[in-house]
Amino acid sequence: MSNHDIWIDIKTIAEIKEITPRALRLALKRGKYTFREIKNQKKKKF
Repeated sequence: MSNHDIWIDIKTIAEIKEITPRALRLALKRGKYTFREIKNQKKKKF
């Protein structure tokens, strides 16, 4: 695997893990997963 970052949106990860996007966002807040947040003009991206 290369050293490039791979970006996957919350909806896609939730579908892969078979959980809701809300459950994934709550798990991110609890520190269960490592993530990076990017803020743009419209909304936050994880």
